[in-house]
Amino acid sequence: MIIDFEKAGEMKDHVRAEKKAVVGEITGSGFTLVEETKDLLPNQYVLRFRLAFDRPGTWSQKYNLVWDKLLGLNLLPSEVAEKEIAFYKTRLDRFGLPLDNRKNYTKTDWEVWTATLAKSRFDFDALMGPVYGFVNQTQPRVPMTDWYLCRDARQRGFQARPVIGGVFVKMLSDPVMWKKWSLR
Repeated sequence: MIIDFEKAGEMKDHVRAEKKAVVGEITGSGFTLVEETKDLLPNQYVLRFRLAFDRPGTWSQKYNLVWDKLLGLNLLPSEVAEKEIAFYKTRLDRFGLPLDNRKNYTKTDWEVWTATLAKSRFDFDALMGPVYGFVNQTQPRVPMTDWYLCRDARQRGFQARPVIGGVFVKMLSDPVMWKKWSLR
């Protein structure tokens, strides 16, 4: 299975791909599958999920967990996101959180999705601080990129893509804010 951001290369047994398969099964046959898959979850990966099941010492942002939170699906225990956020705070670089341990680049929209998993404003701000630094200190004055290097804020490729609208996902997690803007 090719991982979500294939620029880093193909990876067999990728955790995100495996979780997507679980979600597909859950939505097709009820929520009992979560109980059946608990041995794949946090107990096995005490601090966090691996990037791939067969690769100890690896990690990646679990940005797609934001949809579990926003849609109230509760497919994974809330402790999963809490452990991931705590771990990510130890992996922050000057201008952001790398997508995973293989390369030092990130995607702006997915960083915000990941930060939105934080339960506290303190943790959200800790993850967003470097992104704020990137937006304010990046040298090129061109439309915002969603793919850049975390160490020096250099644009890696993309520019002015619609996916950058994903930075507004935090608004979906605030019921008051969502109601205010959705009624317009």
